[in-house]
Amino acid sequence: MQTKSEGRGLKISLRLGDWLFLMLFAAAAALIFWRCPYGYASPDESFYPSIPYRLLLGDALFVHEWHLTQLFSFLLYPFVSLFLKINGSLEGIFLADRYLCAALHCALGLFVYIRLREISRVGAGAAGLCLTVFVPFNIMSLSYYDGGNVLLTAALLVLLTARRMRGRQYFLAGLLFAQAVLCNPYLVLLYGIYALWLLWLSLCPGRRRKWGEGAFTGYAFVRISAGCAVMALLFFVFLFARESPGSFFLPCRCCLRTRSTAFPSAKSC
Repeated sequence: MQTKSEGRGLKISLRLGDWLFLMLFAAAAALIFWRCPYGYASPDESFYPSIPYRLLLGDALFVHEWHLTQLFSFLLYPFVSLFLKINGSLEGIFLADRYLCAALHCALGLFVYIRLREISRVGAGAAGLCLTVFVPFNIMSLSYYDGGNVLLTAALLVLLTARRMRGRQYFLAGLLFAQAVLCNPYLVLLYGIYALWLLWLSLCPGRRRKWGEGAFTGYAFVRISAGCAVMALLFFVFLFARESPGSFFLPCRCCLRTRSTAFPSAKSC
């Protein structure tokens, strides 16, 4: 049985843990923002903003270039468009991209700590700091690698730690997951596995009593699917606003049949 003084000591230790994380987080954030003007000398850094810039010049996804990696440009399109309107040119966009990437990592690190601190402050702090400084493939820019990592982590975290207003949080998880699929289309398989798991639970009452809680319920599935559907609708409106649906048949067939992971040739079709 705890005494009042022991209870106060416990509260003080928890607060000290929070302050310790904030101090380490501030140091990590200062380090990555200091690193932004230097980058990591990755030649791929210029590739990612170039695709939404090509769309701004009038090209259409898939019709004028055949590779699945361009799906991510839908998420980067608002950033490049806004930068051009404010700056008038692309000069400095790589540096701005680095700063935006650093800010996104810091936001994810804080979000992870806030959502997991009630489970384990040590674990939440370690995970938050690691995700703050982690740069996939040393590409310090918003890429499909980085975007997929951030968006999928955020989606799963929202999904598994939702306590209040669960319907809205499940819908947000669906939005985030759909954006992660645009970074890595193969992630759509997770949605299929999730749907099959819920179907199996519905057919096995005993399993449903054990596992059918929280995210593993029809209530969650419907709202996650609604979030995915909204993002899919926005994407297809953007896609078909430039070209008719019929013009995508050949490019999509070539993208799926090619052995290349990025840029298929006409021979592969």
